[in-house]
This record gives sequence, structure tokens and C-alpha cells, in this order.
Amino acid sequence: MIVAEKTYAQIPCPSADHFETVFFGNDQFKYELGSSSIPASWNTLGFNDASWLTGQGGLGYGDSDDSTVVTTTISLFVCKTFSITTLSNIQSALLHIDYDDSFVAYLNGVEIARNNIGTIGIPPAWDDAASGDHEAIMYQGYDPEMFVIDPTVLQQNLIQGNNVIAIEIHNTSTQSSDMSCIPFFTLGISDGSFTYNLPPAFVPATFGSSNLPLVYINTNGQNIPYAGSDIVAEMGIISNATGQRNYFTDAFNNYEDNINLHIRGQSSSGFPKKSFAIETIDSVGNPNHVGLLGMPDEDDWVLHGPYSDKALMRNLFIYTLMREMGWWAPRTVYCEVIINCQYQGVYVLMEHINRKKTRVNVSSMDVNDNVGDSVTGGYIVKIDKYNAGQSTAWVSPIGNFQG
Repeated sequence: MIVAEKTYAQIPCPSADHFETVFFGNDQFKYELGSSSIPASWNTLGFNDASWLTGQGGLGYGDSDDSTVVTTTISLFVCKTFSITTLSNIQSALLHIDYDDSFVAYLNGVEIARNNIGTIGIPPAWDDAASGDHEAIMYQGYDPEMFVIDPTVLQQNLIQGNNVIAIEIHNTSTQSSDMSCIPFFTLGISDGSFTYNLPPAFVPATFGSSNLPLVYINTNGQNIPYAGSDIVAEMGIISNATGQRNYFTDAFNNYEDNINLHIRGQSSSGFPKKSFAIETIDSVGNPNHVGLLGMPDEDDWVLHGPYSDKALMRNLFIYTLMREMGWWAPRTVYCEVIINCQYQGVYVLMEHINRKKTRVNVSSMDVNDNVGDSVTGGYIVKIDKYNAGQSTAWVSPIGNFQG
């Protein structure tokens, strides 16, 4: 079902000739520990931070990533003033940040990103706690999380001359054993000029086209929740004919409608590259049975993000092998995923395992199906890893190979 009044497809994500980094995580920052004396204007360009302390990022305590160690606190307020030479060639902006446990970031007083605390658009109180634990990851060898600044917010609030990025970090409690703040601010430049700094290796290359289908998701500013709740988001898919490249600016031609969306997985939900459960729905929230990327019509889908599998093919290979042996296994299609204009990487779009004629074609049973022929036939049996209170699980009999 195509919803003509959608605006997401008509507003393509901004592209850039290249990226340049304005400031790095180990630059000098102004900072102050959270207290009731933090003024409401602390995150604005006009705020006088002369009395605040100066330190090198990362700022925090308790981990090996702290160039400037602060005392144990529920919150930390950080400011970085920078200068913009010209606005005309700035196409986009990225905030990379490594943090523990939550953060809210502002550009000249306007919120541009947050995670793990409160409600978007409502500044937390100085003593508000993070919603849960979130460990910093750079000191563990991973890249910082990336947040794409909304193009409209960027255009309306970035100015020529001095600007300020302000970040508040919140812990889960005053007894938390660690805190981290390591931010990077990067601009997408639309021409061949060079003004600022070469970006770190984790800043993505510009993205223009792919041989794989392109899956775009727009959450309209909502954080994607974990299993147990969903948000309604928009999804569009570009999949041109075989042999033709799929371009960033092409119109959606395989799917364009709403979805229910949440992060999928247990231990894997903690990976930097998330997997997602998707239900295709129509504009009023009813299930929308569609055939995504050539697969049979249904409404339950999985965007599997291989992370520990660096070959990106283990699940796909086994499912393909099972189907070729005559058994049912989820159909799979490689794709590239962009969420809120943020490139996520190569994913596998696959069918969710459930009882349907187009999926696992076994009959449903009721309370009367308990003897004789009525209990014969097909079953879906799940034997998974151990969970709390669970007595049955599957453990590989194959030991570690060379550690």
C-alpha cells in the first residue's frame, strides 16, 4: 500500500562530498559537576562559562578512558565553543559520542541528540538519573555511537561565527562506579573545499548508491525501544531491477508505509549494530501484508544486523542450505539500512519464524486436539540458550577452537 501524503521520500537524507571534524574527543572542554546552581542558560551561546573548569576529553571517572578525572557525581555538564567559517557548503552534521550512562546534547541551546534519559525536548533536571546502565565502549575497542543531527535543526541553529555544543551526562545514581564523556562533532561538506580537520576513521564515507536494496527508516525523533514495546516509524525501500544500482536519491519502489519497530535480541541487543523486529502496518495501524524484496506477503519481518559475524553470512548461509535440502527456513535478502539518515551498514532482511501458510505451514491446535491423529503433524519447537529459571537449553558440543 502506497501512502501518497508521506513526506519522507520527498525529503532525501543530505549527501556530502566529504566529512570534516570540527572538534575531537580529546580536545579541551569546559565542564562543571551537576548541582542545583546550574543555570537554565548553561547550554546557550551567550552563557559565561569562565568560572567552569577546563579539561581534556574524555571527562569522567572509573574507566581507563578518563583524561580528566572528576569526582563521583550524578551529572556532568560539558561545553565546547567552536567557530564556523561559512554555512553555504555545510550539508549535514554528525555527533559521535562515547558516554556512560546517558546524555543530552544541544547546539546553541537546542536539543540535537539524546539517549537513555527522559523525554525528547524536555531538559532533565540536574539530578535526574539515567534510565539504565550504559557502558562506554571506546576503551573496549569499539567506535563511539553516531547521531545524525536533523537537517532542519542544523539549518535553523548553526550560525556563522561562534557556536556551542553543550552536553549533559547523567549517571544511574551517585553510587555509580564510572562516568564517561567523549564527544566528536563532524560536518558534511558539499563541495571540494577543506576548512576543519580530517575525520577519525570511524566517521563513515559518504554514501551515494549500492548494488544492494536500500532500506530507509524514519523514527520521527523517537528512540527505538527494546522488545516489549514498539514505536510507529516510517519505512521506505529502494530496489531497482536486477543489474541496476540503487541510488540514494531514487524514489521508494518496493515499500513505503508505516511499521511497528523495536530492537530485537537479548545479548545481541547490546551490540553497537542492532537488529530490529518490524511489523509492516498501514496508515491506521492495521497489519499490512506485503511481499518485501520478492518474498511472500506477510507483516512480520526481521532486519538482522550481523555484528559478531564479521562475514555477514552465517545465518543466511545456513538458511539457504536448509531450503536447498528441502526444509523450510526463513528467506533472506541482503540490504543496506539507513535510520534517520544515519547509515547502519549491511543487514539481512529475513522472514520472522511463525505459523503462517507462507511461513511455517502447520495447523493451529486447540484444547480438543489431544489424542490420535489430531496431535500428529508439524510443530514449532524452540530450544535456545539458558535463561533465568530455564531447565532446557542447547549448548554446542564443539569446544573452543584454538581459544
